[in-house]
Amino acid sequence: MTSCAVIIPTRDRPEGLRRAVTSALKTAPPDASIIVVDDGGEIPAAQSLEAFADARLRITRNPGPGGGGGSPARNHGVTQTGADVLFFLDDDDQLLPDYVAMVLGALRGPAAGAGYGFAPRRFKEPPRTETHPLTGLVTARAPFDHRAFPFSAGFWIRRSLYDRIGPFATDLQTNSDTEYVCRLQAVQAKDWCAPTPGTLIGTSPTSGAELGHVTRRTKSDRRAEAFKAIINRYPQLVSGDSSTARFLWSRYIKHACRAGQPPRVADICRTVPPDLTRMLLVVALWLRSALGRRA
Repeated sequence: MTSCAVIIPTRDRPEGLRRAVTSALKTAPPDASIIVVDDGGEIPAAQSLEAFADARLRITRNPGPGGGGGSPARNHGVTQTGADVLFFLDDDDQLLPDYVAMVLGALRGPAAGAGYGFAPRRFKEPPRTETHPLTGLVTARAPFDHRAFPFSAGFWIRRSLYDRIGPFATDLQTNSDTEYVCRLQAVQAKDWCAPTPGTLIGTSPTSGAELGHVTRRTKSDRRAEAFKAIINRYPQLVSGDSSTARFLWSRYIKHACRAGQPPRVADICRTVPPDLTRMLLVVALWLRSALGRRA
């Protein structure tokens, strides 16, 4: 029988954490583990969850520096379980009631070959990711932006695949989810997309409050650096697939321009695949013009 664990990193979101854990306990099977990773905030996770009495719930503290972020906390959570399938849930989100059962059922049947998966993020729109009608596996021709997902979008992965490609990146300040998608694509892991959303995103009243302390300019600086690092980390993937190159380069250019650090035209022409050069140059020039008018 396939075992599973739900890993929830948390830091100072007691109300959201309680809702997240409640949702995980409702959807996870009786033999599952719900692993809450306390990332060293001012409010201990054990204090926030003291009213919960369920043998499936375990609370552990990230041994790294407090506030190390989601990736180190998720990695630590993985070390605390031997489950076959790992689900990841943010502490301001909720798992929808039937999602875990849906995934485990698919893995026992038509999607047995899938190594990881995710779910649509919106209820009012049909899933845009093209999947096989019988298996739910994402088709080979699906572009990168249809395969990309945030960790909050019902992301799960087989433990064997996680061990194969390594833990989540801890050297990026942002966009570690995009880096992980690139890593999964680089090994050509088969992905499965649920037919319906798997999580209710951003349900904590404090969700995103900490972002108010980061200026838009600083945020763009960090995101531009992250996308450029990802491009440099996966040159074969970027050069071999135009949809991946378009996704990563367009976002790097956008955030670099917003940060007031537009890339040099010569750098784009030298490193971008020829079929994308003109499109990306147009994007860069438009952004420079638009941001210049705004200033």
